[in-house]
Amino acid sequence: MELRPFRNSDPPAVCRLWDACGLGPGASSRLSVEEFDYYVLSQPHFAAEGLILAVEDDRVIGAVHACLPITTPGWEPRGSQGVISLVLVHPAYRRRGIGRQLVDAAGEYLCGRGCREVLAGETHPTNPFYLGLYGSAASAGFLMSDFAAEPFFKACGFGEYRRWQVLGRSLERASEPFDPRVVANRRKYHLDLRDLPPNATARWVSREGRLEGLWAGLLADGDPLPVASCTVWPMRVRSESQCGRVMGVTELFVPAAHRRKALAKTLLLDLFRALRADQTTAVEMVVPMEDTATKCLAQLLGFTPVDTGIVYYRRLTEIVTPSVE
Repeated sequence: MELRPFRNSDPPAVCRLWDACGLGPGASSRLSVEEFDYYVLSQPHFAAEGLILAVEDDRVIGAVHACLPITTPGWEPRGSQGVISLVLVHPAYRRRGIGRQLVDAAGEYLCGRGCREVLAGETHPTNPFYLGLYGSAASAGFLMSDFAAEPFFKACGFGEYRRWQVLGRSLERASEPFDPRVVANRRKYHLDLRDLPPNATARWVSREGRLEGLWAGLLADGDPLPVASCTVWPMRVRSESQCGRVMGVTELFVPAAHRRKALAKTLLLDLFRALRADQTTAVEMVVPMEDTATKCLAQLLGFTPVDTGIVYYRRLTEIVTPSVE
């Protein structure tokens, strides 16, 4: 077996490996070369050296994808906390230490480029590639429904860094909780859906825009600034598994001066009405486990837990042994 960087001829083999690994309901079950190219390879920050493959007898049996941290609105690699976006080992080749070797190789790659820590699992803002192919409405690390992930990273010495809760809500029934503040808000504000948010960043265009996302804002007549906003985009992976049209809701935001006025609730309820009219059957959102306020709002709106995502953490000095000359 050898470890080597990605080559231009590798996409079919990587897609076959992805499909064979069975990553659970939160992942595409049939990854095509076109999708892999669109979501991953065509990103301006893709580096072939960061996608490391395990090959035996010319067969790709494992892969790890490491990337420098990308935390700026301009979508440039920057910082000291790298990310391992993906680890795959073919089921027929597991329990041979291949996954650990891949993680070590990813650590060496990141350490050689100035990183001192590594997060395993994509999460905003360090989600450079796989949103739309793995996860939910937002990147949430490695999902618990991807059963092999948690024991693997714990065996590799990673600790838990952060948890996310994946929440879902059916839109097939037109029901919503009564709140007099929502009634009053609807007299003052209207829902606005746009292809681009105001002051769209290169990052939004490259990620949510690439996913055919829409910006949703709650605005007063004649006022260009929203009192509440979010992004919504079609989740192909969930739509396939649920045999319906599922949309992801993310980046929910209310400016500080407008909070505690039920504006987020008004925005979401009006958005659900518009999505239902467009034949959407369900929505999903991802909330940090410690964000009790958003979780309470989601519960009031009828969301229920769907999955849990975990981001893992380790210092690179614990993975890479410095060489002594």
